[in-house]
Parts: sequence; structure tokens; C-alpha cells
Amino acid sequence: CARDKTIKLWDIETMELKQTLSGHSHYIKALVVNKEGTHLASGSADGTVKIWTRDGATGNWGALCTINTRCQREIKTWVLGVAFDPVDGSHRLATSHSDGFVRIWSIRGDLLYTIDAHCDEASFIGTENNQVWVYAVAWHVTNKLVTCSEGHTAKIWVWDDSAEEWICSHKLQHGDKVRSVSFNPDGTRIVCGCHNKTDFIKIWDISTGECIGRLKGHTSWVYSVAYSSDGSHILSGSRDNKLKIWDAKTGRCVRTLAGHCGNCITVAWGSDG
Repeated sequence: CARDKTIKLWDIETMELKQTLSGHSHYIKALVVNKEGTHLASGSADGTVKIWTRDGATGNWGALCTINTRCQREIKTWVLGVAFDPVDGSHRLATSHSDGFVRIWSIRGDLLYTIDAHCDEASFIGTENNQVWVYAVAWHVTNKLVTCSEGHTAKIWVWDDSAEEWICSHKLQHGDKVRSVSFNPDGTRIVCGCHNKTDFIKIWDISTGECIGRLKGHTSWVYSVAYSSDGSHILSGSRDNKLKIWDAKTGRCVRTLAGHCGNCITVAWGSDG
């Protein structure tokens, strides 16, 4: 996905462009495929999320629906992050926005729940219209969410069955904007990438909310982080134009990938790690 408002799908073996998806009227800020591989969601600065489905016969992707996330408010918010329900990604997804909120939707576009995730940080950062950018949201199979914002925090959310609401269990301070979050496979830890010059990457214990690791090596902001599928490694992308692969247990950088001539904004692992 790119600033040209399109999504391009490529064959990773032949590097052949297979399909171009269009329809957004502004930059595409987030793109994710559900674990079943049946749905794709794109979030845009135009305030919409588009849900795409794959035709089983042809393999081509087509639009299922468009969710207008601005229908609830007059403020023109951007969609910054998208995450499918990891238990059943064909029914629900979560979105994070530039207005401080996280919203849960049905796959057909019904608003199911609204989380006032980071609005309390507006006075701290002094934003106009009390807007706070929630850069990312991640959803774990244990029904936990983690969100991160320009308000210098990441927050862990757990679903309370009795109260039927999302409760913030821990607020994790970083000292600067937090751009990316990722759960390890068993949901006991998260890794966060941020703008803090002394701690660009931090690892946190989910149950205690304590910082248990710091990864040192990048020389500028870290825009994106991701655990490998087996949890053994962490991948990071930075404004220093480098990708780094880290040993998740020791915190040692095992490989640096240089060659990009610009910022490394988004990283992801293949399903085989």
C-alpha cells in the first residue's frame, strides 16, 4: 500500500504484479490480512476502512464493504491501524484512529464497541481538537489488545466478561511517541518501537506491566516492530534506514539489513518466520 491510494498484490516468487486494488481517496496507512487468508482490510487517511475478500475460484480480491469511521464524529479522523480478531478474523476487526479512539467493527461494518483509548493524553501533548494519534493496535488470541500513541504510552486492554467492556490493565510509559506494538506468540510480552532517543525499543511483561528488556542499536526512531511466529526473534524498522533482527531472549542484534535509501516504515514476517 502507498501514497498513490492503491494496494498492489505481488507474487513473491516471480515478483509479478498480480492485482491492483483501488477505491481509497487518500493515503493508505494500514493493511492487514486475517489469519484465515480470506479477508484483507485497508485503513486510510480518508477515514475509511475497506474490507476485501478473495474469490476462491480465481484468487482475485474484490471489495466487500467500506466502513466510514467518521460517521460518529464531525472531526476528520484518519485510520492509522487495523487488526483482525485473531480467533475469528472473518467476523471482527479493530481500528485505531487519530482522534484517540479504538473501535471494534463487524466484518460488515457494524460498530460494535468504542474504546476511549488515549484521549486522556490530549492535554499532555497539547493537540488541536483534543485529538491524539493512536498509531497502532494489536489483538492477541487471548482477547487482549495493546494500543500505542503519540501521547508517549502503550496501553494493555483486557475484556471483562462481567462488565462487558475493555479495561486498561497497564499503562506503559515511554518518554516519547510510541509508533508500533507487537505481541509475542503466547501473549505474555509485547515489544514497542518508539521515538525515545535512549530507548527506541522496549519489551514489556504483560502481567506485571514492567519493562524487561531494551534493544540497543538503532540510531533514530523505530517505526515498526514485529515478533516472529515462534517468538524467537524480533524485527524492527527505523528512520535510520535499517532493519534489524534481534534475538528475543538475549536482546542481541543478530543481523542488520542495510540498503534502503529511506525510512523503514513497516516490517512483517512471513508465516514460516
